[in-house]
Amino acid sequence: MSKDRRKKYNPRKRVQRITTAVLRNTALVFIGGDENKVRFVHLTSQKCSQPTSTIVQALQNAKYTWSVLCAVTLRTQDNKEYIQSIEVESSAPEYQLDMTQTLNQHHNKLLKDCNQAHICTIAWLAVPYAHDWDLEKSVTTLNALGAWDFSAQWEMAS
Repeated sequence: MSKDRRKKYNPRKRVQRITTAVLRNTALVFIGGDENKVRFVHLTSQKCSQPTSTIVQALQNAKYTWSVLCAVTLRTQDNKEYIQSIEVESSAPEYQLDMTQTLNQHHNKLLKDCNQAHICTIAWLAVPYAHDWDLEKSVTTLNALGAWDFSAQWEMAS
């Protein structure tokens, strides 16, 4: 007679499920030059919120399948603002810190492909679950957080 040997209560998986549920409409957002800090932003209202220490620990200590929108904000000489971006999805669950090298590689590739004179700053939006990024909503979120408040290189040269 075989017994079911699965553990019925796994505290790590429980925290992971709760964290994913709590962050369902919330993204981690980074805007370069903005005090270099990561903020929690509600995706529909674009309002910043302060995460609890439990959420921060859960994000740092558990592996998730991350979905990230890497972006470069740009401005032309006639003051038209635009964005170049790429969506990055982790192929397997990984820690938040392990995403750093991947994000840096994608941002460097994006920066090389952009008109250097138009660059304002870099940014990324990340969620710990599979997510299809709506570019218009992402631009609205970045705009609400001041991603275009930085000067483009052509503006500094004038």
